[in-house]
Amino acid sequence: MKLKSNILLGTTNNEKIEEFLNSRILEKARVYTLKDFSFPDVDETGKTLKENALLKARYYFQQSGMPTISDDSGFFVKALNGFPGIYAARIAPDKNFEKAKESIAERLKGISDKSMTLSTALAYVDDKESIVIQNDVSGVYSYKTFPSKPDPFGYRDAFLPNGSSKTIADMTPREKIIFSPRSRALTELFDRLNLNKLGA
Repeated sequence: MKLKSNILLGTTNNEKIEEFLNSRILEKARVYTLKDFSFPDVDETGKTLKENALLKARYYFQQSGMPTISDDSGFFVKALNGFPGIYAARIAPDKNFEKAKESIAERLKGISDKSMTLSTALAYVDDKESIVIQNDVSGVYSYKTFPSKPDPFGYRDAFLPNGSSKTIADMTPREKIIFSPRSRALTELFDRLNLNKLGA
């Protein structure tokens, strides 16, 4: 299924926008992002990724009147009891993700088990339905222990998925379909939308 209507991506993050736009499912839609508007920020008060993704999608749909996709991502480091979890973006002081990544790497010094899960929840809201999907990918925290191009806007250079020879930051769009939880969730979301429109 390819959407043919207007659709709003509830983000200003260039990396996220690029990943969304690389989906062929959106190629017939007229895509807007939050850069096209000046909506007030929404407080992410949910206690899970799914709650925050849905909260944002509902809010931006109400503001824009357009079908909206929003996401929320986090990662859960096993040796740190799941830290930083849903607060991955919020632990970066003034959006300085390098400091946040350094801090986590410091906490993991001397710990051999650096396994983690990278998770993305996607929410779609229009005037008829709401759909929320979460996808999880297992791997290891690899910041500065595995070669990767820098990711100044997130943690893509700090995550090496199981079965991959590249971090998310180094992957092609085709590779992200396999290893990126956002791309995988996007594919699943549109499969769900297609089934709903067929009355399944």
